[in-house]
Amino acid sequence: MAWHYLTTDSAGWTTVHSQEQEDNAREIWNILVFENHWTERSAAGVLGNMQHESYLNPGQWEIGYNYSMEHGMGLGQWTPATKVSNFIGSTNHDDMADGSKQMELLISTPSQYTTGYLNPDGSSVYYDETGLPYISTMSEYSESNQSISDMTKLWAICWEKPRNTYYASSINDRISDAQYWYDKFHGSTPPEPPTTHKMALWMYLRKV
Repeated sequence: MAWHYLTTDSAGWTTVHSQEQEDNAREIWNILVFENHWTERSAAGVLGNMQHESYLNPGQWEIGYNYSMEHGMGLGQWTPATKVSNFIGSTNHDDMADGSKQMELLISTPSQYTTGYLNPDGSSVYYDETGLPYISTMSEYSESNQSISDMTKLWAICWEKPRNTYYASSINDRISDAQYWYDKFHGSTPPEPPTTHKMALWMYLRKV
């Protein structure tokens, strides 16, 4: 399965929960759950946020900023976009839209997940939240099986860090999308590795 993307700084590269989005969501799920052993609920929290931030389009640039490298880009809307270009080693828009590379960036930079807006008692004054589990690192997050709602909120507060007004207006949609992808992929099996065709020894000897 290949990634789908469209380099754009506008909304609506495809319809909600389209086949293109589902294929990209599956790639993200496989990378997190099967390759890196995240829990299904932690992966769902990431997907719910990415659905809202980028429409699951690795070529999505922050809307309205004319592809500015100082603003957001990619599945997680890394800001500034130079986080992506520096990691990939290219400022070419097609190169930067590599979904697999972006996921490598996410996995390899756990310091992006911080608790600056989350208090040890699970409250967040900035985001007007209370009673969340205090999960202080990305490693702990990846191993957690808290509710879909809590995992989605934690990823938004500790990784995405949107403006508080944007969080308030979007968090229910993020949770709804996280639940959608969880229900879609829950209990799925790892993708089968590519089939390799080995040459029989007698055929090899004939070629030699």
